[in-house]
Amino acid sequence: MLEYRRIRPMDVQAISRLAMRAVSCAPYEVSLEKIVQMATFFAVHHEHFQLAAFDGDEPVAGVAMLVTEMPIFKGGEGTIAFCFSERPGAGRAILRRLMQWVQADTRIKRVSWGMNAGFDPRIAKVAQRIGFGESFNTFMYQKGA
Repeated sequence: MLEYRRIRPMDVQAISRLAMRAVSCAPYEVSLEKIVQMATFFAVHHEHFQLAAFDGDEPVAGVAMLVTEMPIFKGGEGTIAFCFSERPGAGRAILRRLMQWVQADTRIKRVSWGMNAGFDPRIAKVAQRIGFGESFNTFMYQKGA
């Protein structure tokens, strides 16, 4: 049975290991130090959303969303910074809870969730099922590419 809960400072190392597994095939150089910093940030700043699914002491899924003011428009927006699951069904469960939190938080007017090139197309289906109704292209410039 999985336990769904916010990460705590004592979970930072374990959630960082999960994040490292999530980005293991990324085309960029990965910084464990930055992952630990981000996990620590989410563990102590409760104005942002984060939730993990734990099997004992080990996280098997997690999601983290930053909440900021929109740069031009009134209101806030959430940006999903991390979402990964190693356990079937756990990812959908944490995303449903994320969307419940979004619906209850009056600050948030929209949520964005950027996908990297080559993302698993099943993620798009899950996103649509939980309420993401729009998508658009994002142009990226990468130095040295």
